[in-house]
Amino acid sequence: MEAELKWARDHDQIQAQPCKTLVLLVGLSPEPLLQSICVYQPKRLILVLNQWYGEEEGGVFAEHLQEGIEYLEQQGLNDALPEFINDPGYVLSQDDPTSVFKTLNDAWRDVPDAVIDITGGKKSMVAGAFLYAAYAGIPISYVDFDEYHPEKRRPYGYSCRIGEITNPYQHFALREWERVRVLYTDYKFREARKTLEAMWPQVKGYFPDETGEGVQTMLNVFHCYGAWDAGDYNQAYVEAQKIPSFTPPDAVEKWGKNGEWVTTSGVEFQSVSRFYEDTDCFRAYVCDELARIRRLIECNEDYLSAFLRAGGLNEVVMVGRLVKLSSQRDDLLKKIDERGTPYAKPLFEGFIQGEFRWCKISWSSLSMNAWWKGTGRFGGDNGWETFLYRRNELTHQYYSPPPEWAEDALAFVTANVEDFFGQPVADLNVNTEAISWGALCDLSGMSRYLPQSLRKETER
Repeated sequence: MEAELKWARDHDQIQAQPCKTLVLLVGLSPEPLLQSICVYQPKRLILVLNQWYGEEEGGVFAEHLQEGIEYLEQQGLNDALPEFINDPGYVLSQDDPTSVFKTLNDAWRDVPDAVIDITGGKKSMVAGAFLYAAYAGIPISYVDFDEYHPEKRRPYGYSCRIGEITNPYQHFALREWERVRVLYTDYKFREARKTLEAMWPQVKGYFPDETGEGVQTMLNVFHCYGAWDAGDYNQAYVEAQKIPSFTPPDAVEKWGKNGEWVTTSGVEFQSVSRFYEDTDCFRAYVCDELARIRRLIECNEDYLSAFLRAGGLNEVVMVGRLVKLSSQRDDLLKKIDERGTPYAKPLFEGFIQGEFRWCKISWSSLSMNAWWKGTGRFGGDNGWETFLYRRNELTHQYYSPPPEWAEDALAFVTANVEDFFGQPVADLNVNTEAISWGALCDLSGMSRYLPQSLRKETER
């Protein structure tokens, strides 16, 4: 065996480095396993055994293999006799892939610098070991042979090839693709973009050249949706123009097309002219915010942010009501641009009492349905006041609301929106969603390269 391995090394047929722990799937042929031990020089050895080898029990067969391993050490082919973990090894009650996977998972407790050699196993054992190695990121080794005795059909030892098998999870970044898919579905566009940007340079050599265009399309979509989710409609529209046959959410189309959305200068906002008028642009913004609040609850579980955004949107809609009923609309919109908006509580009181005065502009016939009634915790007669009080507490103190509060805050502001527009939000037909992951794969052309399991939608 010493001469065989020397010949194989001299002819560059051994591409392996020593490891601390070697796992062997034990079959009927011990020679390839002994060669693997000589190459990897492990300090610890884990044998995975069948229950029976012909008429011999797995534990007894392992003892014969151990004798061969001891002989290697005696002949100087192995630096030291390795420690046998769970001596004599792990005897499988069943040799199906699931049993092998579970056995390796149980055996793999703080095992450092390990390699799994799948040479000796039956096909079902190899499948389970390969799955576990791919799952755990452990190198997979195999002893192959180029030449066999023509009559005995046994390999010539010098023709061995020993080395690692490509792990598809690593080389094709299957785990990272899965992560990109989940992040995108959860509307975590910036994280999805960063993951894809970091992963792609490592794996692009395994894909056709034209795949790069598909990946760039995905990145452009992530940039667009990232800006949209951050409320930067202007930048989102710029990014959307880089993507052929792509339609961004309506708020991006309405507000970003001419760069009309809010910008900043120093520590000042450059506000939007006539924002509070009941226009398609206003509707697109309101519906977009409602959808964003829903995602904060469902995707992020960020109940504080959801409640505060609901409070902010509630005030936007109340000011929209005031503008809609004003006989001095131009003057009112000008004063809002100059001085900001009225406070929420006096505004509610004005609608309830039927009259309101602000900045020398008067309303004497205000009216509003008690739309908040029946909206959970804020559905009482004075539920609007409770909502405003809780919103102020959450803004200025250290409290964190439970999920039910955020859900009721969303129900509260949704009732306000639907009463203001006079119809359910769903009937407004405003696009407030990202395209599905499957649609993104089709748009980018990546459907031709990703397996079906990585193209299907994930469930939240």
